[in-house]
Amino acid sequence: MRHFISRHAKRLLLYERSPKKLALAVSIALYVAISPFLGLHTIMLVAAGWIFGLNIPVLIIVSYTLNNPWTMVPLMLGGYWVGYKILHTWLGLSVAATNPSLMHFVNGYLYQYIGLQDVSFWAWMLGGNIVGLAVALGAYPFLHTLFKRINAGAGANKWL
Repeated sequence: MRHFISRHAKRLLLYERSPKKLALAVSIALYVAISPFLGLHTIMLVAAGWIFGLNIPVLIIVSYTLNNPWTMVPLMLGGYWVGYKILHTWLGLSVAATNPSLMHFVNGYLYQYIGLQDVSFWAWMLGGNIVGLAVALGAYPFLHTLFKRINAGAGANKWL
């Protein structure tokens, strides 16, 4: 089974002959996986694949591998923590005062059932986007070099 999965993963990665496009696809998938736009991830992936001419199956597989039901909460909490540190600690803004009016209802629900209060919508949006961009931009040069090495030489045709 491991051989089957490994072989098909390599075929999928080697299907795209351009290391630059493959690295861009994986980087965009990493950003989308971490981004706070819940419910729009698939639409964002398909749109990015269509607009930039990228491999849509690679986009979806990478994004869903990183952001799945087991990893979603830690990813969202990490983004929230970064946004909270920026808005509340560094800029000194009140997280409750900058929330949209809908967040009053959400905060009441979260406090009643989980015990959380004063959750900031903008800290979540800002932090998720900053962490997503940092991961995507930081991973691109590494991925580009990695895919160039994988695609170079006879190793590229070995699995096709």
